[in-house]
Amino acid sequence: MVSEERNIWAGLIVLPISMAIYVLAILQQGAGRPLSELQWAPIMAWTIGASIIAMVLISVLWGSIVSIKNPRGVARSDQRDRDISRRSDRMGEIPIVSGAIAVIVLSAAEVDWFWIANSMFVAFGLSMVVGGIASVHAYHRGLA
Repeated sequence: MVSEERNIWAGLIVLPISMAIYVLAILQQGAGRPLSELQWAPIMAWTIGASIIAMVLISVLWGSIVSIKNPRGVARSDQRDRDISRRSDRMGEIPIVSGAIAVIVLSAAEVDWFWIANSMFVAFGLSMVVGGIASVHAYHRGLA
């Protein structure tokens, strides 16, 4: 397994967990209050930061374990990996574009910042998950 695929799997492991933790933290803080009154930005920033750190740690530890078990078995990236990356990036663009449209619509409607920021946050998370699933599918089923 090349490092790109390990990175994708790390994201697919971490992102759903971190998104769920974020939602629970927001709901817990907002118990009985309008969500638009919450201090959501620090929670979002911590969630993003912790997710990045967790993905890096998982990928590095996984790579270290693989290289210790079989030092010559660590695969190098090739053209196929680049093709898979391009295809998964295109698939991941769908949620990003949808999120951008949602942000424009919400901004035009002068909706509270909470909803605008969170729609983009969800779009980024979905983008990574959709792109990751497309990559894993391509690694295991091929690009055809």
